[in-house]
Amino acid sequence: MALKWLLEHSANPNPPGQRQKYPGTALDFVIETYGRSAELGTCMEILIEAGCPTKYKVSAVLDLLRNRLDLLVRHLDADPMLMHRRFPELTFGNTAERRLTLRGATLLHVAAEYGNVEAANLLLDRGADVNARATIDDTGGGGQTPIFHAVSQFYDWGLAVTRLLLDRGADLSVRVNLPGHY
Repeated sequence: MALKWLLEHSANPNPPGQRQKYPGTALDFVIETYGRSAELGTCMEILIEAGCPTKYKVSAVLDLLRNRLDLLVRHLDADPMLMHRRFPELTFGNTAERRLTLRGATLLHVAAEYGNVEAANLLLDRGADVNARATIDDTGGGGQTPIFHAVSQFYDWGLAVTRLLLDRGADLSVRVNLPGHY
């Protein structure tokens, strides 16, 4: 993998200062960019092992993104209400260029956004609400359910999660408030 090769050849995942075009760390960039792939977790693991920090301090979300369901289960066992929590600090997950992020979303929204059918199934089996609405922000945007994130992925990346959410009773009549001119 190119990322591992770069780090083995002294690439710095934590460049100093604000001189770079992208102000976050390499790990922030991996989390925030659109790349939805099975390699996301591997890239995150490589950067974490290299000591790369992230501004996202929600370990359950990071474990879900890394597909570390064993660790996600530990978080849920320690706090069963975690699956119902809204996360206002999630400023990533810009679904299908609609400028609607995961801000105020649940873990199930995150699983849907990243096409993680195993995590979505786990959360639903533990009582996550298939029709949970994200919070509506101060601009009036939000209110989306997890299926919004699943169906709006490029190249059918969210198709498996879409099918799962439909099988589990996702309501297709729920409306979302999109920011901007949509």
